[in-house]
Amino acid sequence: MPDNVFGPAANVYDPDGDRERVLACAHLVERCGGAAFEVGYLHEDAPTPEQAGWWAVAQWAGVKLTSGSDHPSPGAACDALAQRLLDGGQCRCGKISSTNPRGVMGGDRTTLLGEKFTLKQQQERGVCVWRRDGEQWKPGCDAPPRRLTAAELKRLRG
Repeated sequence: MPDNVFGPAANVYDPDGDRERVLACAHLVERCGGAAFEVGYLHEDAPTPEQAGWWAVAQWAGVKLTSGSDHPSPGAACDALAQRLLDGGQCRCGKISSTNPRGVMGGDRTTLLGEKFTLKQQQERGVCVWRRDGEQWKPGCDAPPRRLTAAELKRLRG
């Protein structure tokens, strides 16, 4: 797991399934070579946990990827971060990863390793749909896991 797995607020509010969603995101960040992962909230004085403004962030060498803020729970923030990580990336099978069965919407994408894909290339390569299964995000393919090279890890973690 990344060194900083949970922020101080991550265990405060745990509606049904949030723990699995947070752990699934933490594992995904680790699998993507992340150096840190944190979950927290913006509003300490919120009247309810749902109004606390939850966020999640993953960090690589000088790069932070956020879920955005103001999510109603830690799990929702983690799902949003996982979607940002997966949508438009490259799956281990070589296809474009997506959490949407219809594929990645929008235009050109750049992976965490800096590889650029045009919309046309995405359509030509095909899409591998990822889904969360308990505490893990799993691809729709059965390709073996791809290990990052030392050079890729160094570039990601700095």
